[in-house]
Amino acid sequence: MRIISGTWRGRTVKTPEGDATRPTYDRVREAVSSIIFSDRGTYEDMSILDAFAGSGALSFELLSRDAAHATLLDNNQVAINCIKENIRTLGVSQQRIVVLKADAFTVAKRSNVAGSPFDVVLLDPPYATSEEDVCRLLCDLEASQLLEDGALIVYEHEGIRRKKVQQKALSGLESQHYRHLAQHVYGKTLIDTFRWTAVPEPQQEDESQQEDITNE
Repeated sequence: MRIISGTWRGRTVKTPEGDATRPTYDRVREAVSSIIFSDRGTYEDMSILDAFAGSGALSFELLSRDAAHATLLDNNQVAINCIKENIRTLGVSQQRIVVLKADAFTVAKRSNVAGSPFDVVLLDPPYATSEEDVCRLLCDLEASQLLEDGALIVYEHEGIRRKKVQQKALSGLESQHYRHLAQHVYGKTLIDTFRWTAVPEPQQEDESQQEDITNE
Protein backbone atom coordinates (compact mmCIF):
# COMPACT_ATOMS: atom_id res chain seq x y z
CA MET A 1 0.00 0.00 0.00
CA ARG A 2 1.32 3.44 -0.93
CA ILE A 3 0.55 7.00 0.11
CA ILE A 4 -1.43 8.57 -2.72
CA SER A 5 -0.65 12.27 -2.35
CA GLY A 6 1.21 14.89 -0.34
CA THR A 7 4.60 14.96 1.36
CA TRP A 8 4.97 11.17 1.41
CA ARG A 9 3.43 10.50 -1.98
CA GLY A 10 4.51 7.10 -3.30
CA ARG A 11 5.95 5.97 0.03
CA THR A 12 5.03 2.45 1.13
CA VAL A 13 2.83 1.82 4.17
CA LYS A 14 3.05 -1.60 5.77
CA THR A 15 -0.20 -3.43 6.63
CA PRO A 16 -0.62 -6.02 9.41
CA GLU A 17 -0.43 -9.65 8.40
CA GLY A 18 -3.45 -11.88 8.95
CA ASP A 19 -7.14 -11.06 8.92
CA ALA A 20 -7.39 -9.13 12.20
CA THR A 21 -7.52 -5.90 10.18
CA ARG A 22 -8.57 -5.05 6.63
CA PRO A 23 -6.86 -2.45 4.44
CA THR A 24 -8.81 0.44 2.96
CA TYR A 25 -8.48 0.35 -0.82
CA ASP A 26 -6.67 3.20 -2.59
CA ARG A 27 -9.88 4.43 -4.23
CA VAL A 28 -11.66 4.59 -0.91
CA ARG A 29 -8.75 6.34 0.84
CA GLU A 30 -8.62 8.89 -1.96
CA ALA A 31 -12.39 9.33 -1.80
CA VAL A 32 -12.38 9.80 1.98
CA SER A 33 -9.54 12.32 1.69
CA SER A 34 -11.52 14.22 -0.94
CA ILE A 35 -14.69 14.13 1.17
CA ILE A 36 -12.81 15.62 4.12
CA PHE A 37 -11.16 18.30 1.97
CA SER A 38 -14.47 19.20 0.35
CA ASP A 39 -16.07 19.55 3.77
CA ARG A 40 -13.31 21.57 5.44
CA GLY A 41 -11.61 23.29 2.50
CA THR A 42 -8.17 22.41 3.91
CA TYR A 43 -6.25 19.71 5.75
CA GLU A 44 -4.20 22.20 7.78
CA ASP A 45 -4.78 22.56 11.53
CA MET A 46 -6.90 19.40 11.47
CA SER A 47 -6.83 17.00 14.45
CA ILE A 48 -7.91 13.43 13.68
CA LEU A 49 -9.15 10.57 15.82
CA ASP A 50 -8.62 7.24 14.04
CA ALA A 51 -10.63 4.99 16.33
CA PHE A 52 -9.94 1.62 14.66
CA ALA A 53 -6.64 2.46 13.01
CA GLY A 54 -5.35 -0.89 11.68
CA SER A 55 -2.21 0.04 9.72
CA GLY A 56 -2.96 3.75 10.15
CA ALA A 57 -2.89 4.17 6.35
CA LEU A 58 -5.76 6.65 6.22
CA SER A 59 -4.30 8.80 8.98
CA PHE A 60 -0.90 8.75 7.28
CA GLU A 61 -2.60 9.80 4.04
CA LEU A 62 -4.14 12.81 5.79
CA LEU A 63 -0.93 13.69 7.62
CA SER A 64 0.88 13.53 4.28
CA ARG A 65 -1.60 16.16 3.07
CA ASP A 66 -0.74 18.51 5.99
CA ALA A 67 -3.19 17.46 8.71
CA ALA A 68 -1.77 18.77 11.98
CA HIS A 69 -2.24 15.80 14.31
CA ALA A 70 -3.62 12.27 14.47
CA THR A 71 -4.47 10.07 17.45
CA LEU A 72 -4.56 6.40 16.44
CA LEU A 73 -6.28 3.72 18.49
CA ASP A 74 -6.22 -0.04 18.07
CA ASN A 75 -6.51 -2.89 20.57
CA ASN A 76 -4.50 -5.32 18.43
CA GLN A 77 -0.79 -5.43 19.22
CA VAL A 78 0.14 -6.55 15.70
CA ALA A 79 -1.60 -3.46 14.32
CA ILE A 80 0.11 -1.20 16.89
CA ASN A 81 3.53 -2.61 15.96
CA CYS A 82 2.74 -2.03 12.28
CA ILE A 83 1.69 1.59 12.94
CA LYS A 84 4.88 2.28 14.86
CA GLU A 85 6.99 0.79 12.08
CA ASN A 86 5.20 3.02 9.55
CA ILE A 87 5.89 6.05 11.74
CA ARG A 88 9.60 5.22 11.75
CA THR A 89 9.67 4.52 8.01
CA LEU A 90 7.88 7.75 7.09
CA GLY A 91 9.69 9.82 9.69
CA VAL A 92 6.52 11.21 11.24
CA SER A 93 7.25 13.81 13.93
CA GLN A 94 6.25 12.72 17.43
CA GLN A 95 4.51 16.09 17.83
CA ARG A 96 2.05 15.12 15.06
CA ILE A 97 0.96 11.64 16.13
CA VAL A 98 -0.10 9.64 19.19
CA VAL A 99 -0.57 5.86 19.12
CA LEU A 100 -2.53 4.10 21.85
CA LYS A 101 -3.09 0.38 22.28
CA ALA A 102 -6.58 0.82 23.60
CA ASP A 103 -10.21 -0.01 23.04
CA ALA A 104 -12.00 2.84 21.26
CA PHE A 105 -15.15 2.35 23.33
CA THR A 106 -13.15 2.84 26.52
CA VAL A 107 -11.19 5.84 25.26
CA ALA A 108 -14.40 7.56 24.15
CA LYS A 109 -15.46 7.78 27.81
CA ARG A 110 -12.32 9.69 28.85
CA SER A 111 -12.55 13.43 29.38
CA ASN A 112 -9.04 14.12 28.14
CA VAL A 113 -7.51 12.37 25.13
CA ALA A 114 -4.36 13.50 23.34
CA GLY A 115 -5.23 15.57 20.28
CA SER A 116 -8.76 16.41 21.41
CA PRO A 117 -11.03 18.13 20.63
CA PHE A 118 -11.07 16.36 17.27
CA ASP A 119 -12.08 17.92 13.94
CA VAL A 120 -12.39 14.58 12.13
CA VAL A 121 -13.25 11.12 13.48
CA LEU A 122 -12.49 8.08 11.33
CA LEU A 123 -14.58 5.01 12.15
CA ASP A 124 -13.72 1.77 10.38
CA PRO A 125 -14.72 -0.81 12.99
CA PRO A 126 -14.68 -4.58 12.50
CA TYR A 127 -17.69 -5.62 10.43
CA ALA A 128 -19.02 -7.54 13.43
CA THR A 129 -19.43 -4.27 15.35
CA SER A 130 -23.12 -3.44 15.61
CA GLU A 131 -24.61 -0.09 14.68
CA GLU A 132 -25.84 0.17 18.27
CA ASP A 133 -22.23 0.01 19.49
CA VAL A 134 -21.14 2.67 17.00
CA CYS A 135 -24.02 4.90 18.14
CA ARG A 136 -22.91 4.42 21.73
CA LEU A 137 -19.34 5.34 20.80
CA LEU A 138 -20.46 8.58 19.17
CA CYS A 139 -22.64 9.50 22.14
CA ASP A 140 -19.69 8.86 24.49
CA LEU A 141 -17.41 11.08 22.36
CA GLU A 142 -20.02 13.81 22.68
CA ALA A 143 -20.52 13.35 26.43
CA SER A 144 -16.75 13.39 27.02
CA GLN A 145 -16.44 16.68 25.07
CA LEU A 146 -13.86 15.20 22.71
CA LEU A 147 -15.31 16.77 19.55
CA GLU A 148 -14.67 20.18 18.03
CA ASP A 149 -17.79 22.10 17.04
CA GLY A 150 -18.55 21.13 13.43
CA ALA A 151 -16.59 17.87 13.63
CA LEU A 152 -16.91 15.52 10.66
CA ILE A 153 -17.53 11.82 11.35
CA VAL A 154 -16.53 9.39 8.58
CA TYR A 155 -18.04 5.93 9.10
CA GLU A 156 -16.83 3.10 6.85
CA HIS A 157 -18.83 -0.11 6.92
CA GLU A 158 -19.98 -3.02 4.82
CA GLY A 159 -23.02 -2.69 2.58
CA ILE A 160 -24.76 -4.02 -0.49
CA ARG A 161 -24.42 -2.24 -3.83
CA ARG A 162 -27.73 -0.68 -4.77
CA LYS A 163 -29.11 1.70 -7.37
CA LYS A 164 -30.81 3.80 -4.71
CA VAL A 165 -29.36 5.13 -1.48
CA GLN A 166 -30.08 2.60 1.24
CA GLN A 167 -31.53 3.71 4.57
CA LYS A 168 -29.01 5.94 6.26
CA ALA A 169 -26.66 4.35 8.74
CA LEU A 170 -26.90 4.86 12.50
CA SER A 171 -30.59 5.74 12.36
CA GLY A 172 -30.78 4.89 16.08
CA LEU A 173 -28.28 7.59 17.07
CA GLU A 174 -29.89 9.27 20.10
CA SER A 175 -28.33 12.71 19.84
CA GLN A 176 -29.71 15.80 18.16
CA HIS A 177 -26.16 17.10 17.80
CA TYR A 178 -25.39 14.70 14.94
CA ARG A 179 -26.71 15.20 11.42
CA HIS A 180 -26.33 12.73 8.57
CA LEU A 181 -24.68 14.40 5.57
CA ALA A 182 -24.18 11.86 2.80
CA GLN A 183 -23.68 8.23 1.85
CA HIS A 184 -21.12 7.06 -0.71
CA VAL A 185 -20.94 3.55 -2.16
CA TYR A 186 -17.65 1.96 -3.26
CA GLY A 187 -18.37 -1.60 -4.28
CA LYS A 188 -19.34 -3.35 -1.05
CA THR A 189 -18.03 -0.51 1.12
CA LEU A 190 -20.31 2.27 2.34
CA ILE A 191 -19.06 5.59 3.65
CA ASP A 192 -21.55 7.59 5.72
CA THR A 193 -20.64 11.07 6.92
CA PHE A 194 -22.10 12.95 9.88
CA ARG A 195 -21.69 16.42 11.34
CA TRP A 196 -21.52 17.08 15.08
CA THR A 197 -22.40 20.57 16.29
CA ALA A 198 -22.38 21.93 19.81
CA VAL A 199 -25.80 23.49 19.24
CA PRO A 200 -28.28 21.07 17.63
CA GLU A 201 -29.12 22.02 14.06
CA PRO A 202 -32.77 22.22 12.95
CA GLN A 203 -33.97 18.88 11.62
CA GLN A 204 -33.67 18.79 7.83
CA GLU A 205 -34.82 16.38 5.18
CA ASP A 206 -32.06 13.89 4.50
CA GLU A 207 -30.25 15.08 1.39
CA SER A 208 -27.82 12.17 1.25
CA GLN A 209 -25.96 11.81 -1.98
CA GLN A 210 -24.63 8.56 -3.37
CA GLU A 211 -21.50 7.80 -5.31
CA ASP A 212 -21.05 4.26 -6.59
CA ILE A 213 -17.54 3.07 -7.49
CA THR A 214 -16.63 -0.56 -8.12
CA ASN A 215 -13.25 -1.74 -6.84
CA GLU A 216 -13.47 -5.07 -8.59
